Amino acid sequence: MTVSMDIGTIRLLISHAAAVHGLPASLEQVDLARIALRRLGLVGKSNERNRRPTEEELWKLFGHFAPTAPIRPRARRSSRTSRQSAAPKPCTTSRSPVHNKEIERSHGL
Repeated sequence: MTVSMDIGTIRLLISHAAAVHGLPASLEQVDLARIALRRLGLVGKSNERNRRPTEEELWKLFGHFAPTAPIRPRARRSSRTSRQSAAPKPCTTSRSPVHNKEIERSHGL
């Protein structure tokens, strides 16, 4: 979860407490906190990714967050070298063709 989602959850709980349980609650402090977090740069829009994680990176994440994850399957042999197969693939969604070529060039694709 992100900080922004946490603030949204806190706001929802406070408004629920006021509406359903009749507790005196003000959302002003939560709204001010969200404004302060934005101005400090602690919350905001996420950066667009320019590549997808490699299979190796995904397995490292799986191992870290789920130590009981299944054993990694053996990689299939291909005509590519291991360096070529481990290169990250560029994410081409919502980008111009010129930008995609720059990404491909920077990754040696």
